[in-house]
Order: sequence, then C-alpha cells, then structure tokens
Amino acid sequence: MRAILFCIILSMLAPFRFPAHAVDHPADKAGAIILADGTPFELRITKTLTTAHAKVGDPVEFEVVHDVKVGDLIVIPRHSAASGVVDAITPRRRLSRSAELVINVKTAKSINGSEVPIQGARMVVGNTNFENAAQDSGMLIFVVPFVIKGDEAFVSKGAKFTAYVSGNASFDPAEVRQNMATLDQKKSAVLAAATGGKAEVHFYRHAPDIVGGKPIIYLDGDELAHLQGDRHFSILVNPGTHAFRTSRSEIRLECKAGEEYYLRLERRGSFSPQPYLTLMSGEQGEDEMYPLRLSDSKDIQASNKLVKSEIAP
Repeated sequence: MRAILFCIILSMLAPFRFPAHAVDHPADKAGAIILADGTPFELRITKTLTTAHAKVGDPVEFEVVHDVKVGDLIVIPRHSAASGVVDAITPRRRLSRSAELVINVKTAKSINGSEVPIQGARMVVGNTNFENAAQDSGMLIFVVPFVIKGDEAFVSKGAKFTAYVSGNASFDPAEVRQNMATLDQKKSAVLAAATGGKAEVHFYRHAPDIVGGKPIIYLDGDELAHLQGDRHFSILVNPGTHAFRTSRSEIRLECKAGEEYYLRLERRGSFSPQPYLTLMSGEQGEDEMYPLRLSDSKDIQASNKLVKSEIAP
C-alpha cells in the first residue's frame, strides 16, 4: 500500500507536460543530438494484464506508438519494444475492496539498439473510473485508459499512456541516419515478402462499433466476409483497381503491390444503423485495429485470400 501511495504522490507532484513526439533540440558540443530528459511519448501494452493472474515483478511488454524524433531524425522508431514491470498489486479481499495494480515502465529500444531509460508509474483500481475521478477533482494524475471488469484491475491489450525519457540521451546523427535508411529497407523487404507481389487490405470494426450483427463485405461483387464487432481480418489482392462494398457504401481502390490499406466498417444511424466502409490512414487504421480480435474462419467466405498469419480457428 505504501508503494501505491508513493506512486500516486509522485504523479500528483510531476510537472505538467504537453504530449509531443518530435522535439527539436540543438546538438551538444561533440556534435551528438540530444533526446531531452522529460520528453513524452506514447506506449501501448501488447498483452492483456489482470490482477487475477499477474504477480509483482512480472515483466510487462509495450511498444512505441509513434516515432520519437529529434528534429527530423527518428531516435526511437514506431513499434520499438519497451519494457516495464508490475510494481505492486493489492488483491481484492472482500466485496468492498477492489484490486489495485501499479505498473512502472523502464526502458525503450532506440534506433541504434540501445536501451533508453524511461519513467512513468501508473495505477488502476478495479471497479473504479480513476481517469474521470482525476478530471473531476482537478488533480494531475496520469492514468492508463484501462478497461475495468468487476473488482479486478484489468488492463486491455492496446491500452496507451504517456511515458517520459529519464535523463538526456545522446545519439550520433550519422549513425541515426544510417539506421533510419536500414530500417526503411527492412520494413520494405518484410512487407514485400509477406505480400508476395500483392497488396494487403485490412478490414476491422473498432471499439465504438462492437455489437450488432455481422454486416457483409463484398470484394469485386463477390461475398468476401461477415464482419463481427470487435474483430478484424486481412487479405491479399492482386495489384489493380478493386471494389470493396457493403449494402450502403462502396470504395474503389487502386491497390499497389507491397502496399497496405485499412478499411474500417462502422454502422451509422440511430434507429436502424447501416454499414459503411471508410478508408483510413495507415497509422490510424493500425492503431484502431491493434486491440481487436481475429475474425472467426467461419465468417470468411474467401478464405483463400486471407493472410496466413491472420487465419483464426
């Protein structure tokens, strides 16, 4: 309990920082660029975590949501791994005593492979909307957007919060530029290998639209899949123009080999919601799709088009 109170006090006393992903700092005297102490950036947890199974000392895995830059140089790339630890757990003891969970972040992987120290302690209390309580009281308490179930503290996969660089981190600008070029080449090679000369199209229904039937998606006039709420799937298509349709909308895409596209299905309307497709940017589409579950194989008609890693039992 003392550890939890200590984390809350630290959060309340921490200076306010505006979220940012690119920070423009001059190079130091030796020519290195500096990622400044206190630079904020977003992390998301990669696996669901709950006090029903977690133990103090358990490692917690995260990934970086957006590129962290110094000027135009990426020093911590998007998707980089970050680590943390379960720092404290107070289990539920009776009906009126909800579980409590504290997570501390530790390091994030830089573009040159080094571990950048980061900091940020977050607490969640089962069956309590801590974020709203903090806003209502005017207190400065940084809280992960947790999903709460019953009186266990429950952290959903994809939950995000802000971490901060702990101490100045210096980088050789020439090495960073070289690693940026290498990273781009690796990403292109991986995508080319995964698509095999085809384009990859992702379909999903994100959190605000998770219930209510399974609208049909058509590809070039043929039934492709029924898409349930809170699900996603991905297919490969040949390069060229393709028509993606629901009963209420159609999107025609000029698909290019080795490229990715994100189509969000959402129901619109109050009394009789109808399904519409929207083409999303890659970063937003990936972000919204990340916490969702794979579609059931029985809901996919054109299973031969599914990306192999996307096939659910």
